[in-house]
Amino acid sequence: MKETAKKRSQRINELQKKLRSGSYMTVDEKKQLLQLVLKKIEVNKTQISKEDLMTKYKAAFDALKQDLKEAAQAYMKTYVFEQIKIKKNPAGRALVNKINKRYFDQHLAEKIGTALYKDYSFDEAQYLIDQHKKWIEAEYKKYLQEGEESGGIH
Repeated sequence: MKETAKKRSQRINELQKKLRSGSYMTVDEKKQLLQLVLKKIEVNKTQISKEDLMTKYKAAFDALKQDLKEAAQAYMKTYVFEQIKIKKNPAGRALVNKINKRYFDQHLAEKIGTALYKDYSFDEAQYLIDQHKKWIEAEYKKYLQEGEESGGIH
């Protein structure tokens, strides 16, 4: 069943309200929000001239792009880190620094942004996120093993 623009907007509003209020959202709800906002941007960019998006609808379109950024960040954070618990100790801080360094060194924000904003491709963004998640999970496993060996994590 094809979702109408009105129903899509209503669902986006419901999910955004939940996200912005800090209410618990499942990873699937965050994924749905991201996909719905992405679809809305794609429809706008294909049905409205670039000139109108940059002038007449600039404020609304800028707000929609911000919604996409928020939805992508919320989804990625939950999807990647939902099962990961890092202690606030030297080993934990080192792991966080390593994760952040790789994220920036690999230009993941830009690559994910390109997948979403330019290609409208959730699948491409998901692939990049999955690759990052697999790397983090491997590093997290080492972190846990090192902690068990030293008795310092748990």
